[in-house]
Amino acid sequence: MRDLKASKRRGLVNKAKSWLRRPETFKIASFALNLINLLARAIDHFK
Repeated sequence: MRDLKASKRRGLVNKAKSWLRRPETFKIASFALNLINLLARAIDHFK
């Protein structure tokens, strides 16, 4: 049981690593951050 959890975790780590290596990931992340910043600014503006 414990080994299964460990291997699952290892698989997730490998998935995350391969996902982080992709340039699209960073494009999407920066896009999301820009959206959040815009929303925060809009909320501040309309307060």
